[in-house]
Amino acid sequence: MKYEFSYSNSSGVALGGIGSGTIEIRPDGLFYDVNFFTTEIGIKDRKEYILPGDIFLVTRKDKQLRILASTPYIQASSPYTMPWVRPVEKIVFEGKPPFAFLKYDDIASTTFFSPIIPLNLKDSSLPLFEGKIESEGEVTLFIKPSFNFNLEKGEKYVKIISDSPKGDITVFADNVLSCGRAKDIKKAYVDIRSKGFAEDQGEGEYVFISMAKSSRFTMSWFYPTYKVRDFFYTRYYAKLFKDSMDIARYYWENSEIKEKTRKFYDIFYNPKGIDEWIVDLIGAQISTLKRITVLLENGDLAIWESIYDPDSGGPEAGAFNTTDVLFYYAPTILILYPELLENILKWTREFSIKEKSKEHILYTVSFPENLILLKERMKKDPSILSDMNKLAEVVSEIAKKTGKDPIGRIPHLFTAPMKTVDSYHMVDNQIDFIIISTLLSAYTGKDVKNDVIPVIRSFIRTQIGDYGLPYHTTPAGIEQEWGTTYKFFNSPNFSFLNGYNYPPIGYQTFDVWSMLGYASYTSIMWYSSLFLLRNVLNIEEFRDLENKAKDSLLKLWNGKYYDLWFDPESGLRDKACAASQLMGFWYSRLMGYNMEEEEILKEIIKNNLIEGEGVINGVYLDYPRPSFNGNMKYNNGTKFPYSIATQMDTPWEGVEFALASHLLYAGMREEAE
Repeated sequence: MKYEFSYSNSSGVALGGIGSGTIEIRPDGLFYDVNFFTTEIGIKDRKEYILPGDIFLVTRKDKQLRILASTPYIQASSPYTMPWVRPVEKIVFEGKPPFAFLKYDDIASTTFFSPIIPLNLKDSSLPLFEGKIESEGEVTLFIKPSFNFNLEKGEKYVKIISDSPKGDITVFADNVLSCGRAKDIKKAYVDIRSKGFAEDQGEGEYVFISMAKSSRFTMSWFYPTYKVRDFFYTRYYAKLFKDSMDIARYYWENSEIKEKTRKFYDIFYNPKGIDEWIVDLIGAQISTLKRITVLLENGDLAIWESIYDPDSGGPEAGAFNTTDVLFYYAPTILILYPELLENILKWTREFSIKEKSKEHILYTVSFPENLILLKERMKKDPSILSDMNKLAEVVSEIAKKTGKDPIGRIPHLFTAPMKTVDSYHMVDNQIDFIIISTLLSAYTGKDVKNDVIPVIRSFIRTQIGDYGLPYHTTPAGIEQEWGTTYKFFNSPNFSFLNGYNYPPIGYQTFDVWSMLGYASYTSIMWYSSLFLLRNVLNIEEFRDLENKAKDSLLKLWNGKYYDLWFDPESGLRDKACAASQLMGFWYSRLMGYNMEEEEILKEIIKNNLIEGEGVINGVYLDYPRPSFNGNMKYNNGTKFPYSIATQMDTPWEGVEFALASHLLYAGMREEAE
């Protein structure tokens, strides 16, 4: 036997609305990752209500049946007992989100898509997709839910109604031959073989709708409850529609939705002067955007940091609207749906540290000088330990006295959208908020001065060092905090030994990669934010600090690029070349300002672009990599772990896309490609 096998990606095109849940059509012709039900889409152990292979199409060809999927035999098909019904041998799949085009052994073709219309959130968030079928014979769509349901059917539709999960699914088609339920799938196959359509058996776990050779259908859903941890939310579409049939009816009555989506597709995939592979790479992010967003009742948007995958990992609990990740995708959200970016920033600001809150107490005493004063007060007045109101008052007094007051500090991420956050430990989150808000203002005209100034002042009070740049204290990375100190003591009782500030305030987005003292990544972001405050928002208050920050950047400059970090307190320096060192200048370019950084960008490409790997986050020019030599220590004197597959020695897609965008805005197309 001779076979030719080629690997097919385990991802396809996500079908569904922005924030409304999706289902994914993949190159094998099957539907995967149905995440429009009530459970969290990122949780490792979420329940699967519709399994891969439980939504499938069957077509008739010369008294033979073909399942429109290129898989082993599925759904009672068998080469031994029913050789006349089997999957197709080959599928040609072309994914161009929001569209997917499939051709099956020259006997049928399908086009699937879901609406996406920039600046039109309602129609872009419809929980629905359309399928168009061209076939030599009639086609039947089967659905086999893994839950109990009732079925409502009409001349052109079937509606699956369930109590657990509570909601409904409607399949609506234009050229319907029959529809109903089937208990005996083999009998349904016989019907299709002999008549071209299945007969309603009145009961059974399968739902079907048989259609003519050339047909259009939509699948819409209405599962408005969304659960994260112990919180229940209502999806955005629930305030617009009463059920999945209402959604289908709206779509079929408004043909311009399809027309505008097609127009977006035509413009997007036919740009002038850009290679097709680049467009495809960018287009794939449309699919990602649909999969990871949750749009809630009041127009509140929650975006997963990533989706859990059994092979590649990902969040096993809530991780939404991560501020440092938002930094990389904010420009996309801004262009497509600016109100959603404004919404994310609103809620991020709403959860900044408030005076006398639990977070205010914790992060105020993170500073040793504050903690010492608090302990002195406790020694003189032990009642502070049993009176939380008094504790909050005392801590507030101490913060005002020392000036180390974290009021206004921006959170890292939401563990439950608009309800709870995890921590306030990242330096760059503060700058992220400032610089993204400035971008929003630059493109929309929104006045953000009152939003950003409290954050800037908080940052200056608590994070800016003598050089006018952000200063990173330990712990500054998981590889040190969890991998050395905490591991050594193996007890939370010794957490105060994990570093200079505890809870931490010295982390940045590369959270398993410690950067100490003054880091090029956050320093250039900080300088850029001050530059943009003055030039975009016309805020002159911080001009002296801007000039000081600009001058201090020279202390990181080595003649070719900016060193990763240097710490005047310890005398240590890390000379690695970071791919992300100029991200602040990227935002400056997005707002029309040339920071004269072209030569540094060339140096980054020269050093960090590795054939067969991509753009590596960080590279030592004269020191081995763990991916060649195994686990070692960083080449900076800290003796912190520099391990195989650590963040420094791997590529991050977000950084790569941002760097490519930066290069294009700087007129360096060859390097970008």
